[in-house]
Amino acid sequence: MAGTTLYTRSGDSGQTTLGAGRRVPKTNGTLEVLGNIDELISQIAVTRSSLPQEETDLTGTLKALQNDLLLLKEDISSMHQARQIGQKQVEQLEAWIDRLAPFAASKEEERAASATGSAAQLDLCRSLARRVERSLMKAGLPAAGHQKYVNRLSDYFYAAARYMDSRQRNRALEAMPQLDRPFPLKLAKLLLEAVERVAEERGLKLVIAACDAAGRPIAVHVMDDAFIASYDIAVNKAWTAVSLKMPTKDLAELCKPGGSLYGLQNTNGGKVVIFGGGVPLTDRSGRIIGGAAVSGSTAEIDTEMGDICKTIFDQLYEALGASWT
Repeated sequence: MAGTTLYTRSGDSGQTTLGAGRRVPKTNGTLEVLGNIDELISQIAVTRSSLPQEETDLTGTLKALQNDLLLLKEDISSMHQARQIGQKQVEQLEAWIDRLAPFAASKEEERAASATGSAAQLDLCRSLARRVERSLMKAGLPAAGHQKYVNRLSDYFYAAARYMDSRQRNRALEAMPQLDRPFPLKLAKLLLEAVERVAEERGLKLVIAACDAAGRPIAVHVMDDAFIASYDIAVNKAWTAVSLKMPTKDLAELCKPGGSLYGLQNTNGGKVVIFGGGVPLTDRSGRIIGGAAVSGSTAEIDTEMGDICKTIFDQLYEALGASWT
């Protein structure tokens, strides 16, 4: 390496060399395309480094795409008549896309995508692939095979990003703590205490109840001077929310004359409560693990406090994790 340098000074005048020795200005549209492809190749390398070790298939596919893009650069730079990137590579991309299609969200969900690091890197690859496609069109270069290939490339990165979102969400679920009881007493007590503090701040005198997934009471807090009748109402609201898998505020309309559940409140020994305040409580997967309810104020305030029960429960559920048991 003695006597050699990394710089040639040949581009100092604002020109560079393309295939077959062609000298062109650095503002040439072909150079913009080649630079965009270079950027995409580099981003794919970053993406590969971010993937979990077990994602060998995806890593291998990304490496193959880098090799394809190098060939695409040669095609564009040298203006090969016998192009190296064409229908064969397009069909291979389509096969890879079809394999990932079950994981791809609808386009309407795209703005909420990239929930994980690797997926975000793949989404960036997609954006850069779109840039390559635009610059190809702008420069007037796209052979039919090249245009199809780059267009499919962005679709592939979209599908791959959604695949990684799905995979990493599943890993998070697998890593969740396994509880001896889905809705332990400790969590129920914390919930009732937190709701009780909100009620005190508002000058309310409520009964606050929590039950398990079978509707059996876990804990009940009776605030000073709460109505005697509110005890049974709160317990029954929690039971109703779990039994019918919906907030009790949703039952009022359904149980009106002509409603699909008209008369429901007269079943189950009168335990069904059809005004607001009772809510089902769910785990991260959406499974109902219990219910909570309040009683003691107006229907409107009870409904609002029931919604607060659900909000506080969700916050506690996320915050406490394995420390519940």
